[in-house]
Amino acid sequence: MKKAFTVLELLVAMAVLALILAVMLQITNGILRATLTQNQQLDATAAARRALDILGTDLEHAIVGPNSALLVPNSATNRLLSFLTSRGGPGTANHRFLAVSYATNANHDLLRLYASIPYADANLPLACANATFTTPAEPLASGILAFDIRALADGGTSYPVTNAASAHWATNSYNGLAIPSAFKALLTPSASFAGGLTNRTRALEIWIASIDPQNLRLLQSSSQLASLIATLRAKTPSEWRTTIDDATNIPPVVKSGIRIQKKSLPAP
Repeated sequence: MKKAFTVLELLVAMAVLALILAVMLQITNGILRATLTQNQQLDATAAARRALDILGTDLEHAIVGPNSALLVPNSATNRLLSFLTSRGGPGTANHRFLAVSYATNANHDLLRLYASIPYADANLPLACANATFTTPAEPLASGILAFDIRALADGGTSYPVTNAASAHWATNSYNGLAIPSAFKALLTPSASFAGGLTNRTRALEIWIASIDPQNLRLLQSSSQLASLIATLRAKTPSEWRTTIDDATNIPPVVKSGIRIQKKSLPAP
């Protein structure tokens, strides 16, 4: 006669099986959450790195000399940096230089605007500032919470590009060319432009705080996005990470999705 399982034995077996399934489910959920978080971080990092790489290439081809300079706004604005490059631009027979301008918009995108500068434009800084820029269909990067440019000057001094001391800028005119009223000309080491001047900018330090689309929507739905952006703008870039980590009203998963990238680019 075969011995059957008792009800107690069946209950114990079912309880053990349920426990094993619960542990396996917990492990699986943990792996899925970790994978999702990692993918979100990669998305945010990739957006910032792409923007930094393209900006670096533009600066490598920047036109800086007796009649051209890097232009930065006088005050905080969505326009960040404008300059002329020798890169190819829109296909026109009258094309001389390509003006590029980096800006942000209300959708938290970073834009690279461009415009063709014809040979007829004599005042290149004015042409660069007042060009009719084309807005690409796709932004250069999305999910940009903060974008900051700091200049590294002679002697190792670091200062913000906007609202900086006038000693770091040509504020009225240079080489007989007027600087557009809303801008300052960045003093770079180019011998033909700023030879012998002090407080020249040797490099630009670009900082970007970015976030993936899903966590951006979470911040928007929780009404925390505007306050976070305002807080980051009031801090120096080196304080961004601590500011984000110390925020008590942002979920940890969202904090981990915010990535901060920095790149130093030599001034042309």
